[in-house]
Amino acid sequence: MAHLCLGGFHGIRSEELFQMNWEDLDWKINKVHVLNAKRVHNWRPRHLDMRDGVRRHLQPYALEKGLIFSGAEEADNRSDAIQQRLGRHRKPMLKAVGLSKWPRNTLRHSFKSYDEALHENFSHTQREMGHSSPAMTRYGYGADTAGGFYVTKEMAQRWFAV
Repeated sequence: MAHLCLGGFHGIRSEELFQMNWEDLDWKINKVHVLNAKRVHNWRPRHLDMRDGVRRHLQPYALEKGLIFSGAEEADNRSDAIQQRLGRHRKPMLKAVGLSKWPRNTLRHSFKSYDEALHENFSHTQREMGHSSPAMTRYGYGADTAGGFYVTKEMAQRWFAV
């Protein structure tokens, strides 16, 4: 659930998610802190306004401290180990919607399209994603599409209302 919420509602990269601790979710001030991303290309620390869906879906299960994604701490490549573990849970979802694979950072790319449609503002989406410029956000991810279809403001409102 954490992967879906933080990736889909905040555009956090998988590699960032796998390094996040429960302490990075500040329930008192409604912030998501992306602080500890080693080995992530073009990474910048950021402090995001927590979306309602994250609070609603994750707070009931939150721990006081520790890694959000536990269970692969001893692996040589923790990110790959967690991706494999998530893959087991994704297979039934993929089958249900007729897809064969889940590309890396799919939720981040979807977030970009929905956030941009909702706010109609590349600069907002750029800051949320931690990009150095709106151009990176616009051209690095394609314009106005999530998986090849156009995203409307109404679609974005439904996405973030989940």
